Amino acid sequence: MKIFFTFVILLGFTFSECNAQTFTLTSSTLHKGDSLVTRRIEYSYNKIQILTDSQLFLDSLAVLFLKHDSVSIKIESHTDQRGNNTYNEKLSSRRAQSLADYLFSKGVAKDRIVAIGCGENKPLVNENEISKMESQEEQEEAYSLNRRTVFIITSVKYKK
Repeated sequence: MKIFFTFVILLGFTFSECNAQTFTLTSSTLHKGDSLVTRRIEYSYNKIQILTDSQLFLDSLAVLFLKHDSVSIKIESHTDQRGNNTYNEKLSSRRAQSLADYLFSKGVAKDRIVAIGCGENKPLVNENEISKMESQEEQEEAYSLNRRTVFIITSVKYKK
């Protein structure tokens, strides 16, 4: 089975990248706690509107979750540390819900998705590390690592 999108892997999700446009599910066994982390979901600046290129990613993800209808997920949306923490938490919550709503519109059942906004509270690169970076380019790349979406499998109910 091929699904069309690019991604970054974290933890144990059993995917392998084929090229910039596809990945292959290499194991039919999905486990609770497996996660898919991506920076490919992009929004209009300071908004919750999902950009068109990101919709292709989400369409592919919807196909995956429709095929594996026993899987429930949690969507975590993260921001970088710039801006007001309260604002970033609200923005990330609204963005996570926007992703869930998009997947619902593609047929994924509402009881299978929980949307969580984490704001800037779980950075991959902390502000202290970023401030020690020599170039603006390095700092921007570090901030971009913190702007991400994580899809975490919360339960798998295999039919007997």
